[in-house]
Amino acid sequence: MNPIWLISILLGWMAFWLWFVYWFQPWLDRRCGDGPITGFLWITGKLYSRLIHRVRYVGFENLPPELCFGSQKPVIVIANHTAGIDPVILQTGLHRHLRWFMWAGNMHPALDWAWKHEKMIPVNYGASDDAIALRVATRHLRAGGALGIFPEGAIARPPKDLRPFQPGVALLARLGKAPIAMFWIHDTPYTESAWGSLFQRSHSVIEFLGMKDFSRSKDPEGVAEQLRLIYAERSGWTLNEESLANAQAMQGENTSDQSATGVG
Repeated sequence: MNPIWLISILLGWMAFWLWFVYWFQPWLDRRCGDGPITGFLWITGKLYSRLIHRVRYVGFENLPPELCFGSQKPVIVIANHTAGIDPVILQTGLHRHLRWFMWAGNMHPALDWAWKHEKMIPVNYGASDDAIALRVATRHLRAGGALGIFPEGAIARPPKDLRPFQPGVALLARLGKAPIAMFWIHDTPYTESAWGSLFQRSHSVIEFLGMKDFSRSKDPEGVAEQLRLIYAERSGWTLNEESLANAQAMQGENTSDQSATGVG
């Protein structure tokens, strides 16, 4: 090979390596603040959210510092649960990586690498399992982490119902000394299964409702209901008093409509 070509290839490779290490990897990391792989997944999710669901983010210009890139302060993100796409479209609106609760029955083994990378906290709706999940989540918050929870415990059906919020949200806020950031999700596609919403186009909307600090409260049930009423006032949706989490705990084997969950 011509020495000039060889030198050109080596120089080109070195230039690419320097660009990749010193610009592209840091750029990926800044997408979500948890490494380049997470950044790549964030970009993929962002494209998916825009192209398929054309998500509109309302009030995100007012996000608190706890939800911005580089923050190391504990925070709990909560949202009503409308579809299986909820955690994806909410995460891609934030530049801080959330660690989500997820029902263990929906963690398909083929995607085990994804669950491990995203550090999902599995929930099985049993007393011992809930206690383990609670300890893991509390340690994450005390280490300055961000947590994602759907306090209704499952996808609410029929749509435009608000089911009871689980008191574990308030308990985690107190144990982890973390404020709660509230988001309202609506206009997502309605499907019979959680996975079905991945393939239906929509004009989904996510609104930031503000942040509350209940870290000193010793009334988890009261806090959970107070949070729920904030969503009811903003949305005008029906308050359905049937608990989804309790129903799933009794049924156990029903695996068709769960994605991410709150701790009861």
